[in-house]
Amino acid sequence: MATLQLYMKVDGAWTLFLDIPVLEALRLSNRPVKWLRYMAWCIHGQPGRLTAFDGSQVDEEQGLAGLLQSYYYVSAFPPCFIDVNAIDDRTSDASGCDLTRRRAHFRDDVIDRDGTCIITGDAPLNCTACHILPHAKGDNYMRSLMDHRGIQGPARVDKIDDVRNGILLCNGLPRPFGAGEVAFLLTPSLYLAPDDIPANAAGPVPLHRLTIQHIFTPPGVIMTARLAPHNDDVRLDVSPDAPSADILHFFYACAVLRRWGAASAARHLASKGIQDMYYNDAPYNPEEESREEASNDEGSTHEHGFDGRAVISDIMDQLLLPYVRERSSPFKPQAVQAWLETVE
Repeated sequence: MATLQLYMKVDGAWTLFLDIPVLEALRLSNRPVKWLRYMAWCIHGQPGRLTAFDGSQVDEEQGLAGLLQSYYYVSAFPPCFIDVNAIDDRTSDASGCDLTRRRAHFRDDVIDRDGTCIITGDAPLNCTACHILPHAKGDNYMRSLMDHRGIQGPARVDKIDDVRNGILLCNGLPRPFGAGEVAFLLTPSLYLAPDDIPANAAGPVPLHRLTIQHIFTPPGVIMTARLAPHNDDVRLDVSPDAPSADILHFFYACAVLRRWGAASAARHLASKGIQDMYYNDAPYNPEEESREEASNDEGSTHEHGFDGRAVISDIMDQLLLPYVRERSSPFKPQAVQAWLETVE
């Protein structure tokens, strides 16, 4: 099957980062070359343009006709590459009464903003307040991500439990979302317009879209296709507390790389110590966070299902703490090797 290949320069040499079948790219975008440029921006972290191998300009508006096999991303700025392990380390999320105080705060904030599942409209009782980037990554990771990607001002998110790192999903969807089998594509963005993405609904394309896409087809959880059809638009919050555009783009690119990332990219990101830029501080420690939240929230109550007990979600964090600490080390060969094995 014909593929689209995305190359970026690494140490002066063109390196293959993405190798996606043309039909899969067309499933994700009406204009696959524009989508490829969007992916390059998300992975590289800096603005740039796509060219042919000889440096000539390419037509980003074309559909299937006239596609090249290989495209080359050229940027005038030094890269701040993505962390391919960003959506690893997911342990548990905030669901129902299985909450401690810190998880209850996050769940309350997400419910107050979203009200119901942003896809199905299910009531909060049947929903999970999901972290977009996993809770187990911790605040230090989030700050490092913002620093490395140069995100400042109102768009900056410093806390892993910030409501802008959360979405409310009905209980059949957190697993495929957490595994990167589905992801949310936000448009417009720097290189994609809303009409660049296929739409299931008839009528004019909205000016702003948040579209759920099946990165894996079919997703591993069979009910996903029924609950959240591919290329369905979901409810988009436009308040200052809306899910962070930067985090959504980051997650989407990680999910796509998991599926179609090239082994050469994984080796580069590992050999260059990219993880050093994201895991350069003390690892996430749920014990310390629990003590901090307890001291801050003495005597507080929560509206949406917190009953004050130390229950399942934090038990899971305690059991997985050694694993999380190991995975949060500056260089994580097991995670990279697992990805290499899936793409070779």
